[in-house]
Amino acid sequence: MKPGVTEQYLWAVAEKAIVESGGWYPHFMIVSSGPSPIFPRAPASHYKLNIGDIVIFENNVIYGGILSQICYALSLGRPDKQTEKMYDFVQELYQYSLSEHGKKRNCGDIETALIDRIHQAGYEPMTPQIHIYNQAVTMPEDGPAQPGDYFTVHPNFCNKNYTAGAKFGDTIRIDKHGGVVRLQNTPAKLNIISI
Repeated sequence: MKPGVTEQYLWAVAEKAIVESGGWYPHFMIVSSGPSPIFPRAPASHYKLNIGDIVIFENNVIYGGILSQICYALSLGRPDKQTEKMYDFVQELYQYSLSEHGKKRNCGDIETALIDRIHQAGYEPMTPQIHIYNQAVTMPEDGPAQPGDYFTVHPNFCNKNYTAGAKFGDTIRIDKHGGVVRLQNTPAKLNIISI
């Protein structure tokens, strides 16, 4: 990932890595890039990266028959201050979600609380904040996640005119004691690549 590389190239590199590592094909991936990209966008574009750009990958990889989703954000150098502020808010929402699942709150209540917080901050929610529940797309709304359940937490939103957005997250599992376990090693944050 460096200035001048296209979004299409990064998408192809990710696809190659997934397949060569034993991931099943087909799987689902969305990539979006720019100074403050919004989601979703597909297919991959001819856009060439510049310093300060962010690339958001949402990968739904099937490995050994199990679907796991990760959404990570990479910044080529430091982004502008407004975009960085949006990613600080994603981090706040992500940690809030993990904490609330650990308290065994109803999934629907957590989703509603995340959307309310996004609106109160002056933003618009994009895709579901929590989903891909045990291979299903939607979460159960009337109860808490149970031990053994796994699902994706990826807070995401954009500004009111849909010109700037922020998103990251990953798959978590509820352990036998009701605790929250992250299943990916990639840090759930805006990862800044030094130039």
